[in-house]
Amino acid sequence: MKHFAHHKHTGRVLPHHHTSYPALFGVLLLVGLLIGGIQGVAHAEFMGLAAKISNELPTTPAVIRTPADKQHVTGPEVVVQGTCQELSPTSIIIVYVDGSLNAGSTVCQNGGTFSVAITPPTGTHTLIARTSNATEDFGPDSNPISVTYTPSVIRGSSSPSSSSCKDPGPLRINSSQPYLNYGRSMPADWEFSISGGCQPYRTVIGWGDTPPVSDTLIIKDASSHTVRHGYAELRPSYFVTMTTRSSDGQTARFATVATTSWIPPNGNVSGSIVPVGTPFINTFQGTLIKAYAAYLALLLLVILAWYDARVRRLHIAGRHLFPRPTQPSGGNPR
Repeated sequence: MKHFAHHKHTGRVLPHHHTSYPALFGVLLLVGLLIGGIQGVAHAEFMGLAAKISNELPTTPAVIRTPADKQHVTGPEVVVQGTCQELSPTSIIIVYVDGSLNAGSTVCQNGGTFSVAITPPTGTHTLIARTSNATEDFGPDSNPISVTYTPSVIRGSSSPSSSSCKDPGPLRINSSQPYLNYGRSMPADWEFSISGGCQPYRTVIGWGDTPPVSDTLIIKDASSHTVRHGYAELRPSYFVTMTTRSSDGQTARFATVATTSWIPPNGNVSGSIVPVGTPFINTFQGTLIKAYAAYLALLLLVILAWYDARVRRLHIAGRHLFPRPTQPSGGNPR
């Protein structure tokens, strides 16, 4: 006759075989997918939010002081000077010809003044100066002025590279961007094209670094080209110039700036650089990283527990339940 004894409630943890590991792994999988989904949605939303965060908005139009309205200018270029609104971290002044042609850009200096050399097309044109912040938010246009420009084309000793280059016209550099943008991990890209003159063109780009860094290119057509430069140090702006010489000896120059929307916290220029207005984004991303770390630690513990319950303990139990037969000591078996 068998005797059954009631199990005592000792308060000890139940053996591992009471744990439903498939269900536990399923819950962990759902948690991992949930964290990954939150990360993906947050990244997409933050990217859109970062694109909408603006620096200080320009509200006051620039004023062109030089050249004067209806002035006739001759020479290799036209120097446009005037007053402008200072912004943080910087404000950019872009000079447009006839409302749409980007002729060059510069930054508003301390004291609220600007100066940029441009080479407009030959003839009479309307110039305006437009103020922008580093996140491409434009303020009101300046007063328009009318300028008649006659370039002094100085040809060198080089001859046209082909017989088709008989009437090349004035050499021009065309920039598709009002200015260049760069960031903490984003290089500056400049898209441009060259027209007029005789091909090929020899182009030298000075990026404004200290010490100076430049790139030399040989351009053989009038199509659009893109050059890229990475800056080792974050500054509010760099002055960038492109000087091009055509095969028939003409020279053209284009001035622009590379600027960043990233500013130092609390105005400490020597401190670390952070994206504008994103402390919440940084905090939220840090929380997600901690959640990932906790999730991985929990997953590792569950895997170790499963291994202990299903592999290691079965192996130990097998040795106790099915011990190897031992040979009795002394005598012969009956």
